[in-house]
Amino acid sequence: MEYKYDVFISYSRKDSIIANEIYQLFERKNISCFIDKELIRGGDDFAKKITDAILSSRIFLFLASKNSYKSRFSINEVKFFTDRISRDKDLERDRVFIPYMIDDSPIPNELDYMIGTTNRLNIHEHPIDGILVRNILEILYLYPTSKVKSITEQTPDDEHSFLPKYPDNNLLSYFTGEQHSENFEQIVRIAEGLGYSVRIYESKDSSQFDFIQAVYRDAVTIVDVTVPDDMTLSTVYPILTAHINILNHILVFSDKQYKDTNQVLPLNITPQRKRTNDDRDLLGWMIVQLKELKGLSYERFEIESVEKLADYKDRMEAVMTASLNIHNSQKDEHKNTDKKRVMISYRNSCSKEVELFRKREEAKGEVEIKVLPPGSLCDDYEAHTPMRRWMLVGLLEDHIRSVNEVWVYYNDIYINSWWTLAEMVMVAYINYDRAEKDKVKVKMYDAGKKRFLEENEKGYPAYLHIQLSNIQYQKLARYLSNTRPDTMGPETLHQIDGLKRMARVMRFMTKKKRSFISEQMRPMIEQGVPSDISQEERDKMVSDLLAMYSDPKAIMTYANDAVFKGEFWNNISYQTERVTAAFKDGAVDVDIFMETPMKELTKLKDENLRIAVDSSSQIKLKGKKYYVGEGKQRYLWLATRMGMPTVKDAPGIEIIQTYNLLTHDQIVGMVMKSLL
Repeated sequence: MEYKYDVFISYSRKDSIIANEIYQLFERKNISCFIDKELIRGGDDFAKKITDAILSSRIFLFLASKNSYKSRFSINEVKFFTDRISRDKDLERDRVFIPYMIDDSPIPNELDYMIGTTNRLNIHEHPIDGILVRNILEILYLYPTSKVKSITEQTPDDEHSFLPKYPDNNLLSYFTGEQHSENFEQIVRIAEGLGYSVRIYESKDSSQFDFIQAVYRDAVTIVDVTVPDDMTLSTVYPILTAHINILNHILVFSDKQYKDTNQVLPLNITPQRKRTNDDRDLLGWMIVQLKELKGLSYERFEIESVEKLADYKDRMEAVMTASLNIHNSQKDEHKNTDKKRVMISYRNSCSKEVELFRKREEAKGEVEIKVLPPGSLCDDYEAHTPMRRWMLVGLLEDHIRSVNEVWVYYNDIYINSWWTLAEMVMVAYINYDRAEKDKVKVKMYDAGKKRFLEENEKGYPAYLHIQLSNIQYQKLARYLSNTRPDTMGPETLHQIDGLKRMARVMRFMTKKKRSFISEQMRPMIEQGVPSDISQEERDKMVSDLLAMYSDPKAIMTYANDAVFKGEFWNNISYQTERVTAAFKDGAVDVDIFMETPMKELTKLKDENLRIAVDSSSQIKLKGKKYYVGEGKQRYLWLATRMGMPTVKDAPGIEIIQTYNLLTHDQIVGMVMKSLL
């Protein structure tokens, strides 16, 4: 039976606040609802509208409370639903009744009799944005289906039934490691429930070409990048390509994302469709994405064989360009909403008060606020190499680009950290070539005064508005480009070594021979040039790169950049001063900011910190003694090229164990704060 509404919400007017909260959450999750305050207009036949809505809804959600127990309307709605269910077996087979206890008041005997043995949820054990919404989504989409087959179990007949005629493309490929997601069966059932034809690709039986073929052929590709508990099990990482970060119809998830703080996506996997901190319910997020992708209309096609990949170059670029255009148009649509998109810049130690501040401001209904969870990119005392520091700054830039405003949650320690200054520098970087109307605005909230300060008001720090010179902008662009988490991995150092060897050999060649060698590199260079820029820009970029590759001096200048030095990638860089050196004379010195990761370089590497942890010994940096503790695990995807690892013996994923460095005084301060 087709239903007009997914859920009918029965409630007392005195519980309007919580009813509206549930209604708005359901709407965001694409769960259609009937709620009388919203959908019944003056003059309508009230009783008929209510009963029609109840019969037109799959789920009856009763908000049980001391108020609804006294409400004649609520009791009548429950009575009507339960009476009709008991008399009509067809209704009983399909409908679901959910009593949702929003307070601790005992249920009156008469109502308890009507509800009978129905499972009852309560708001304490089943929070609105957690188990309640998940239960609703599972009821709507999780009905029995035939057992899905892995690619190794599918027969030739399956192959033909799996490939419908284009453009009626309902194909969905699901790539999974040897350890399946705990949500594997539910995700497949949800996809089938939405009309997709699902094919499973097990990593141990699949190739990189299988992945490329699937992403260009299928309507949707799902990729489970969960890092297994047993690292001897195969994962999807060796078969992935850069398409995972480019194409809008690829859904990437980790089972433990937003569940285990040590398990997030690898630093250099940054998909177009991102789960956020507000999407903790994986199945709910998956349903919303699969519904949206039903209407995604750019071209798909079948690549016949790996040998013919080059023949499809133009069509592949067209798909990537179309995907990027859709992604940008979605962002533009979001810009046209009434609500401003805001990101809060804050120190991790203020996370609890920032969360309260976020809820208070969002409740006004004027803004959507992004707060990166504390430590999601870097903890306060986490030690990193310069490479990893700049990688994280690049990820920070991506977050800031997606908002209209950055609100600084300001207190006495805000300017102490290089990391918080990085957010202001990235605002300046993003705004550098933007029109005034498109610039990311910065506002300051004074935590002490508990209000926003105006720019011309006493106490407003001018350094929140940074101006970049052209040289500073170009240098920042180089740092961010050469440390991009979606393109740069450990294999880069091997490639740079190869470039240096080539430059040394080219010194003894004639100019004609050098030009010949650089021309041989043209196909590789053209393939690497972005497809979303004008042909004129593409031609110039290719020309400049070919010129560089024919000049050994230019190659060596490029290869000797600081970002390609071994210590930039391998040695620990750490701020030992209370206030970062980048904050100088009451202002942010951008030049010093850029130099700081290398200026704070130490002789220590990760293995030295591991030894300190195992031996419970201290380390000494600039005259200060530090205790070393294990931090979070971060992940890095090690790319492969057509099945061949770019780093020898690469397992596809590198697990980076981070470490926290703290002085005795810092530890005492943290203990005291926790006691307070």
